[in-house]
Amino acid sequence: MVDDRLNLNLGEVTSHFRDKAAQLSGQKLSDEVISDAVVDKAKQSTVKITTSSIDGPRGYGSGFIVGSGNEIITNLHVIGNARSIDIATPSGEHFAARVTKVDEFSDLALLKVDGMSADSSRAVKFGSTADLTGYAKLFAVGHPNGVDRAEVSQGTFRAMSTYGEVIPKYEADQWRNGVPVLYGKDAFGQAYIPDAEKYLATSRVAATLHIDHGNSGGLVQNAKGETIGVATNISPQRPGQAFLVPSENVVSLLNNPNNRFAFNYEKETNFDRNPVLTAGKDVALLGLGYKFRPVAAPLLGAAYSIDLYNDLKLATSSNLYGNRSDYVRNAAIDAAGVTGGVLSLVPKARMVGYGLVGARVLYEVGSDLFKGDPVLNHVKRTDAAQPQRSGEPLYWSLIDRVNANSGQVAPRSASSIQGLRIGRH
Repeated sequence: MVDDRLNLNLGEVTSHFRDKAAQLSGQKLSDEVISDAVVDKAKQSTVKITTSSIDGPRGYGSGFIVGSGNEIITNLHVIGNARSIDIATPSGEHFAARVTKVDEFSDLALLKVDGMSADSSRAVKFGSTADLTGYAKLFAVGHPNGVDRAEVSQGTFRAMSTYGEVIPKYEADQWRNGVPVLYGKDAFGQAYIPDAEKYLATSRVAATLHIDHGNSGGLVQNAKGETIGVATNISPQRPGQAFLVPSENVVSLLNNPNNRFAFNYEKETNFDRNPVLTAGKDVALLGLGYKFRPVAAPLLGAAYSIDLYNDLKLATSSNLYGNRSDYVRNAAIDAAGVTGGVLSLVPKARMVGYGLVGARVLYEVGSDLFKGDPVLNHVKRTDAAQPQRSGEPLYWSLIDRVNANSGQVAPRSASSIQGLRIGRH
């Protein structure tokens, strides 16, 4: 049983009393058991997502591995308008990701992860929401409130609904009436009105699950370990109530070759991202490091020892999501810097030590000139019925446009236009 492994929280207490109430009323509860093995496997498929925008750090959410093992499903509202996307795995590795496909009506996005090994054994298996019966056992895995370690919450299936039925009527009306305000009342703006209706009509799975901001995009599975939904919405008015995008919508996105948007990514150097800060750091390393090398060499060697420790920890890990050779190479480079720092304290080997530390410094400075992680610089509409408006390179979907104009950083009340959103931006 996983109950003894979970932290007792308000949502579980609420779920417990609801289950007792259901028993007293004669409703049949599921006798399924969620095993530790099923939960552990789900954790290995779950990742933390952190995004950055043109203005700096943007927010976080969750996601899970699908397909060949180097693709991630998450919510669109988690990564919308993100220039860069960082994926953190349970092993502690970090990878850059890029958006490849979206279903804006279901609030879903598919990401391709650079450098992650194609290991299909980590990809989740999908179940059918049609097989869900009343009070079937479910559990969610994600990173609520941005915690680094994935957390688990357990609950039950309640019913199927639509997004328009989940939110209060006045919020649904805000979606319908807000589109012409954001896009204009001309023919261009009117073309987006059907998008709002499609969004409100998408399916949702209602469940008693205590999840929070940061769970967005995370998986929800049944007792068999089948993914039946994506954690997407919560209700501020009803703690412990969660709403999921059904698994069928995810499968449809994965199998659909067509996409309404084309995503253009370019790799940037550290100089591209922050030329002043990068140049200042490199000048300090080269100039001051050389001038004060008797002091700088051992200090830099000590600093590189931290990097070496982290590299060796990953290189010797039995559960890697990337290529071991990359960590071994990095460890060898940092080991040269650490060795140089030690030798710089030995009079007869001081010059050798300076040389090794200097080589490590030159490698770091040179790395600032190498192309790094992919950065989104343009999104193009491929749907001729809704041509792209100038000055709108990143706010490309209806959902992202409305969220961006709602003025909410992390809406937690029903007063915003998407008050049930989980994702923190």
